[in-house]
Amino acid sequence: MRIKRTDPGSGQPLATEELRESIKSAQFAETLSQLETPAANTSRSQAASASLALARTELAEIAQGVNFSDAAQTAMAVHQAARYLVRSRLQKKFQQTKMAAELVEGLSEFVATDPFLQTRLLSILTQLNNQAT
Repeated sequence: MRIKRTDPGSGQPLATEELRESIKSAQFAETLSQLETPAANTSRSQAASASLALARTELAEIAQGVNFSDAAQTAMAVHQAARYLVRSRLQKKFQQTKMAAELVEGLSEFVATDPFLQTRLLSILTQLNNQAT
């Protein structure tokens, strides 16, 4: 599935590389960084800390029982994690719409197959799995 985006200023389609860079440099990458580090960072607000704790819990559940030496299980876990993270960034009122479901699926596929993001998600899942055992 292709997701066509346009630049609000010009109405021209955004380049795939531009979308990729915007995801890498936006809050998504920041969230990944926060998930990779221990919960020692106390500078976050209480709401942000609660959101991060929920994300950690969800990702730990995804990682639980995954055989990371099996490529199919690993790919499925990374895709599930990407889907959860993308969906969790949507406002509640949009999460149940058909358009949101299509957007979540498209962005999840993109995130799960992007080498940079895939590596980061896999690292987080492996770390959470190792902490659980």
